[in-house]
Amino acid sequence: MIENIIYTAVAFISTLTGAISGMGGGIIMKPVFDILGKYGASQTAVLTASTMLAMSLYSVSSNIGNFKKEKENSKIIAFVAFGSLLGGLAGDAVFRGFSANFSDSAVKIAQNAVMLSIVIAVIIYMSGKKKVIGTKNKYAGIPVGLFLGVVSSFLGIGGGPVNVTVLTIVFGFSAKTAVICSLSSVFVSQISKIASITVNSGIEAFGIKLLPFVVIAGVLGAVIGRMINKKASDKTVEKLFIAVQGIVIIMCTVNIIRYSVTAL
Repeated sequence: MIENIIYTAVAFISTLTGAISGMGGGIIMKPVFDILGKYGASQTAVLTASTMLAMSLYSVSSNIGNFKKEKENSKIIAFVAFGSLLGGLAGDAVFRGFSANFSDSAVKIAQNAVMLSIVIAVIIYMSGKKKVIGTKNKYAGIPVGLFLGVVSSFLGIGGGPVNVTVLTIVFGFSAKTAVICSLSSVFVSQISKIASITVNSGIEAFGIKLLPFVVIAGVLGAVIGRMINKKASDKTVEKLFIAVQGIVIIMCTVNIIRYSVTAL
């Protein structure tokens, strides 16, 4: 009972903090769940992917007006979404293949190592001279979406800062347009991941009693976090963004060391 309360609280705090800072809730929730260690990689994937899907559904529905305004970049966004759909399936296939051939500890080591690399790469990009390719080729959206979908699906973390960073570099999107494109990418990649889990593992894979509580808490945290974000100053958001990056780096490092010892 206490563990369920802790997991539900983690989901709420993660998405709340992620929404305020702009880091995204999934990239916080996943390493914390791994630290808690009650669930294996597959069960954690169901918990995080389901929460990210519910959050992205809310975000997409509440941003319909902004989607309609993106007429100039609509084709690129559509191709990114298509690539993300394929990437979601591919990412889950990679996850299942990895899970079938390696121990649960090895899977968690790989996931946390990828997350650690992503956060460090974002830090390097944000702190350096921001180079932008700025292509307007809509077909470039397919490989970009494929990459984002694979990462999102394999880790089960949604988009986070990596989506916005990649979309900004490749297409020269404004922050607002990058967020809109990222929402569509996360939405379709998580749909394809959930569909893949259902087909390959069956609906019983979602039989975790904790699941509905984590999903509801995650969405609630994201809604409240977004409201706070709108009222918070840019300086406050920036400081929180940096602080969350540091926390994620620490958590991923702890998980890598912990599960490396377990795997020995």
